[in-house]
Amino acid sequence: MPFNINLYHEVLRTRREEQYDPLRLSMIGLGVIMACLAGYYLLALAGKSSVVSAYEAKQRAFKELTPKVAAAVKEEEEMKKTLGVSDKMTQRMEDRFYWGPVFEQLILAVPPTVQITRCAGNVAPDAARKVQLVMEGITAGEEPFKVADNFRLTLIEMLGTKYKEVAAKLDSLETSADKVTYGDARLSTARFTMTVTFTLKTPVAPPPPPQPKAKGIAKQKEDVL
Repeated sequence: MPFNINLYHEVLRTRREEQYDPLRLSMIGLGVIMACLAGYYLLALAGKSSVVSAYEAKQRAFKELTPKVAAAVKEEEEMKKTLGVSDKMTQRMEDRFYWGPVFEQLILAVPPTVQITRCAGNVAPDAARKVQLVMEGITAGEEPFKVADNFRLTLIEMLGTKYKEVAAKLDSLETSADKVTYGDARLSTARFTMTVTFTLKTPVAPPPPPQPKAKGIAKQKEDVL
């Protein structure tokens, strides 16, 4: 019967011991861990590089847009100024005062025995738009003073149909030595100066003052009692 003798078993045992040596296994494990860490580091570095690249790209875009934003802001301010001037001009045109209707009412109110020699007017730049009209003239009649007063009342009535708070005052009324012919009669004359005022808009009444809190509290106590 044949048999085999293994004289190499010591070498095989030594190799098996070396193969399963704890130090060798530890070094292999450490190498694997280091390889994993190196791979993770490379992945993190690549991610960081992409983030840095995106950040730098956005920075470049921001630097390119900054002058455009500044120019847009400046253009917006200029447009606002232009629009503000345009709005003011439009408001002034809408709020401008026409003297034509006033003189139309004045012509209708002047009787044949009254002559206007001078007329001046102005509009106050306030919320009520108060108008002042100063007239100088001559009245003729048997009672020139009465003619002037009747003219004043007629003017108040005529202007009152279109405007608010109409008032007319004779600042001066003096007898004149001149005579005028009206029809077949020679009439006495008087010189007058009249100031007429009125407003274009009704003034807004101020809001009522708030009641003191103490009174309100006292009233609540009375209601409770």
